[in-house]
Amino acid sequence: LHRFGAHIFHTKNETVWNYVKRFSSFNNYIHKVIAITEKGKYNLPINLATLENFFGKTLNKPEAEKLLKLQAVRIEEPHNFEEQALSVIGRDLYEHFFMNYTKKQWGVDAIKLPAAIFNRLPIRFNKDLRYFSDQYQGIPTGGYTSLIENMLDHSKITLKLNTPFDVSYIKGFDKIFYTGRIDQYFKYSEGFLGYRSVRFEDEYHNSNFQENSVVNDCRISVDYTRIIEHKHFDIGKNIQRPLYLKNLVK
Repeated sequence: LHRFGAHIFHTKNETVWNYVKRFSSFNNYIHKVIAITEKGKYNLPINLATLENFFGKTLNKPEAEKLLKLQAVRIEEPHNFEEQALSVIGRDLYEHFFMNYTKKQWGVDAIKLPAAIFNRLPIRFNKDLRYFSDQYQGIPTGGYTSLIENMLDHSKITLKLNTPFDVSYIKGFDKIFYTGRIDQYFKYSEGFLGYRSVRFEDEYHNSNFQENSVVNDCRISVDYTRIIEHKHFDIGKNIQRPLYLKNLVK
């Protein structure tokens, strides 16, 4: 079980893929996401199939590109997430897929978020339903804990848990990768950064709860952002204790 949310391993780099496979086998899981809106269920990211289902018409790539141009709101210089979304996909798609979900996810209106955040979300003009377009994807068959344990067993790494970071640790190393809180590292000299987290509520079910591993709920009337059903991650296994997680924003 992914105790801190779903984590899908994916990479375009064959060298990276071959490296991690030294420590674990991977299943053939391909990550796909479904979004529930006030209008119905659709695939994410927005792709040709999403546009066809949403607008109720058959489209090819040029027709879909033309449709989005007609939908787009003319904004010369988008200054926030909402303006960037409107300038790319128009108001109808934005309000159904992103406006309310973004508010639930971040705890603020989309106009208070940087425009660059929307640019992380791909818009596809084909029917590739994968969430990630990377060639190599999967989940370690023994879980991520086993993967990391195997990495540590094949190295000369000294592991210290529950140990506060001290700058003296960097002496004698050519490189160091610090993954802690960056404001804490600088002793809060510039103040505290605003952090956003999620709360997980666990429920166990003996049969499939939903048709997909991850289903986002974009409706403001629903107080959670998504439901993750872990049975779908473990391809080909009969899990005795099925679990799905509702991810609720704190």
